[in-house]
Amino acid sequence: MVRANSQLTLIVGPERARAAGGPDGLAEFFTELGDAFGATYGCIFPEEYYDKLDAWFPDVGGRPDPCEGLGSVYWMQYFGPAFADRYPGLRDLPLTRTTPRGATVYRATDRPEQTLRPDGGPLEGEWREPLVSVLGEEPFRFDLSVNAALPSAEEHAAQDPDSEPAPADLVERLAREARERAERRASEYTRAHERRVRLERRRVPPTEVDTSQEWSTSFDSDQIPRFWKALRACLAPDVTGPYAGALSREMTNAPRGDAGEVCLGSAHGAFVLSWWADDEESLIVAVHGPPAVIRRVERAVD
Repeated sequence: MVRANSQLTLIVGPERARAAGGPDGLAEFFTELGDAFGATYGCIFPEEYYDKLDAWFPDVGGRPDPCEGLGSVYWMQYFGPAFADRYPGLRDLPLTRTTPRGATVYRATDRPEQTLRPDGGPLEGEWREPLVSVLGEEPFRFDLSVNAALPSAEEHAAQDPDSEPAPADLVERLAREARERAERRASEYTRAHERRVRLERRRVPPTEVDTSQEWSTSFDSDQIPRFWKALRACLAPDVTGPYAGALSREMTNAPRGDAGEVCLGSAHGAFVLSWWADDEESLIVAVHGPPAVIRRVERAVD
């Protein structure tokens, strides 16, 4: 099926990237993944690139969207066959491969870290020029309705004539359920945050904290209760009781962009717990503390 609004996010760490074969291996993986999904568009960029996107596009989140605008040139991009039909020059760019499906995988630089070099706006920089020269600037500009410089959903669908659009009643139901889920999350977050703030006033947090070591990872939101269960088992007492329960629910339902930091005590030393909501479904969690705390967190969670 062609799903114009579907998105998939994968986070690939350095070790896994090396295991995949480095840039060439990731390009092969990207090619296979895009063709298998019948993708319209995709991109790969270093995590640090989010800082640039947030600075360039504070009002729209700066996330690449194949309907509203691409935002910038990224390290590697998958352009569905409809892009090549509209912009034939795509296939002639360097570091480009044409997939069996007829899509184009374009790599802007040899290595992803090269895209982090200082530059100006989202289309400035010598390494961005080849792609901009083919597409022009309009496809990159965000249009909160539909960007006419990008292939339409109908153009994408025409590339896969045997595919079928999602039934209208299914699309409507999924949209309704998504709205209801978002409303429940927002309500639960507000209640948990307000309760945690009230309980915070009654606490006397540790004043001396050894933050010499760090542990961090990314969780799906529904994994946060299991994370807290592991913390309770190894780092009582501050991670138990009403305060910890409110904090756990706050983190589980955090909206995108939400961030926080609290100082907690334990039998093995005080530590700092921080979090950042990458999106509505995932959370980056970090613990800074003394070696005894970090060792116990690693054993309990990993």
